[in-house]
Amino acid sequence: MPVMNEKEEFFNQIDLDGTITIASRIKRLYELLFVQLQELYDLRDRGFKASWFSILASIRKNPQVDFKTLAEVTNVSASAVSQTMRELETNNLVQITQGQDRRSRMIKLTDKAIAFLDSVVPDLMDIEKVISNIMGDSSSDLLEKLNVLEKSLKEKSIIERIDFEIVTEEALANWHLQERSFSKLDKIYDADLNMNFESNPEPIIEAGGQVFYVIQSDVVIASIVLIAREHSCFEIASIKVVPKFKDKGIVEALLNKSLEFIQSKSGKQLFVLTNSKFKIANKIFSQHNFLKSNFVEQRGSEIFDRKYSLDINN
Repeated sequence: MPVMNEKEEFFNQIDLDGTITIASRIKRLYELLFVQLQELYDLRDRGFKASWFSILASIRKNPQVDFKTLAEVTNVSASAVSQTMRELETNNLVQITQGQDRRSRMIKLTDKAIAFLDSVVPDLMDIEKVISNIMGDSSSDLLEKLNVLEKSLKEKSIIERIDFEIVTEEALANWHLQERSFSKLDKIYDADLNMNFESNPEPIIEAGGQVFYVIQSDVVIASIVLIAREHSCFEIASIKVVPKFKDKGIVEALLNKSLEFIQSKSGKQLFVLTNSKFKIANKIFSQHNFLKSNFVEQRGSEIFDRKYSLDINN
């Protein structure tokens, strides 16, 4: 986490026309192009809206396409496709019929739409020529980089690509965390021990256990609480994670860190008591080679009817 003087230096050196503002710059370019494209269509009395083109052209290339496929082909959300379809249907540019599957709706261009598209071909050729003249040889390189950026962010978001650190409770004081950082966490598993782990972790640590936190910048995005039990065993008492990260490998990273800690303490086993309510936790423990066994114990309001355990090789 940068300290205050580093933040001041960052803003002194920031390039507001650089990579960090790429989203706003692309948005500005998008809006500028649409305005100028519409000006061209209006000047030539096409009666055509610039926002229609990608949808209509995609339908023309994929005759009798359904809504879902059209959204995938155009990289537009399903709700945006539906909104555009209502406008196109009102203007008699598309025909919408029920597909073989009752839940699917098929889209077909009308003769009017085909005539519209044919009429703007000279405009599109002029637009392509102008942009190519402006961009020169770099146009194909730019498009390729934009394709790479779009594909990469769809596969893995910005949030998921930012590095994180796993720290102990003792090291937490060195981080300048947001005041409400812990409130973002959602419970995946809680042993119902009536212990406020975040506000009072000292007894757990003094007894040989540990609390690990996953930190991204100034926000805690996950935590795990380990309690030392008899016979060199350790129990997972709590796992919490920001909902966005539930299936992004964060919990797995915490489990691996926990195993390293237990090995350093010459521990023999890591276990957790669960029930059917903790579906995500049960799935995670099963995937990480925890052995499931029948076990019944009531803690507070919860009845735990299964135990997942993992023997530690030191």
